[in-house]
Amino acid sequence: MCCTTKLQQPQRTLNGMGGALLADATRWENQADELERQAKEKDKARAGTGGN
Repeated sequence: MCCTTKLQQPQRTLNGMGGALLADATRWENQADELERQAKEKDKARAGTGGN
């Protein structure tokens, strides 16, 4: 087995892990956006009810 063949499998593994990390980051970013949106809605609702 030559060197490039030995390196191809770890490279595929790392590429897969990198793709998974990017997908996770996208989900986390979307969740953070949603939480921020919900917090703004709650702030607006509190402002409308005298802050309670």
